Amino acid sequence: MKSRRIFLWMLITSVVMTALLGTAAAMGLFTFIEWEIIGTAITVALFSVGALISGHFIESHRSPRLARAALGVGAAATSAMLVVTWAPSSLQWEYEEWLGMVAFSLLTVSLYLLTLAFVTSEPVLTAIAGLARLGTIVCGTIGVLILLGLLVAEAYDIGDWRTQAVFGRAVFFCILLGLAGTALLPILGRLSRANTESQHEKTLGERTPIRIACPRCDQEQSVQAGASKCNGCGLRFTIDFEEPRCACGYLLYGLRSETCPECGQNITQSQRWDGASAEPENGSSSAAEQDSSEFP
Repeated sequence: MKSRRIFLWMLITSVVMTALLGTAAAMGLFTFIEWEIIGTAITVALFSVGALISGHFIESHRSPRLARAALGVGAAATSAMLVVTWAPSSLQWEYEEWLGMVAFSLLTVSLYLLTLAFVTSEPVLTAIAGLARLGTIVCGTIGVLILLGLLVAEAYDIGDWRTQAVFGRAVFFCILLGLAGTALLPILGRLSRANTESQHEKTLGERTPIRIACPRCDQEQSVQAGASKCNGCGLRFTIDFEEPRCACGYLLYGLRSETCPECGQNITQSQRWDGASAEPENGSSSAAEQDSSEFP
């Protein structure tokens, strides 16, 4: 929390300083303001935004390793950008251009790692969401690799402009698909959670009919959880389900995976109830509890 507060104050200070210096320069109040000062403020502000996002992922334990890597690479990119910004005029142009390419490459990798941390931290509750996440990771990785390859080719003058144009279109296409997938994953997650919540409302009582015999007239009939009444003698009774749920509240009925889709906790066989294959323990029913004390 302390580091995030530091980055927040860095962001606020940088934005305020950039706004004040830009306004003063536009109004002609100060003639000695160089573009290096405004460029430094903007660079620090952008780094602060990325650091705040990385800090959020680290503190919430959502892909913390990727978030730390993105923070470190972002700090290196910021340092290289500041060196380029404040490079003395005596520095040869080729070195300044090389430093600029290094800074841009590090910035690209940092943004890729930060996006990857977001994508991998999103819970996958459906097969469609899993395919969307896989496609997003593949497209983003291919796009970043091609972009870095183009920067190397530009630095060492490899290939002609036609080849670079073809690969440039591929970069644009891959990054566009990656961004679309990144935006789609939270939407799929919300839809999956809404579907899960609707299933929670129905729970086992709505989806699992029970075949019982009336304890008074012995007539067999199908009932569901909750208040019921015998079709023969009219005996009123109540059936309550003990539903298998994870510690986070997710319903484990019919779950086939080894971990909870909501929180990722390991699920043991004793925590789940899969319907027909479940056996009563200690001679008691694991599905229902009858109360026949109430008569019409």
